Amino acid sequence: MTEERDPQLTSLFAAAEEKLEERDFVSAVMTGVEKQARWALVRRIGVAAALVLCAMILAAPAQDAVAAVMHWLMVPLIRFEQPLPSQILLPLNNVAAALFLALVVLRLLRRRLFP
Repeated sequence: MTEERDPQLTSLFAAAEEKLEERDFVSAVMTGVEKQARWALVRRIGVAAALVLCAMILAAPAQDAVAAVMHWLMVPLIRFEQPLPSQILLPLNNVAAALFLALVVLRLLRRRLFP
């Protein structure tokens, strides 16, 4: 080890030995805490504003995407010539019902294989 002392470290130790009055120390700490609290509030407001802006920008494309997916999910699997059977079986005769059944079967298999 070397006997040389770092001048920056020495100045920090010298500054730490200074005596501060209790009132000055407390007021300095409280000022620092209040300053950090204000900056935290400003950051939170900025993040909230950015999130609202992104939501406003992405609202229309997201709604269009959801509408397209919903249209695709409601495509009937089997087409009927008469409208009555088509309307009666519509909740079970679409892509969404098939996907739901596939997910249920996969979940049951996962529970059986990995208890």
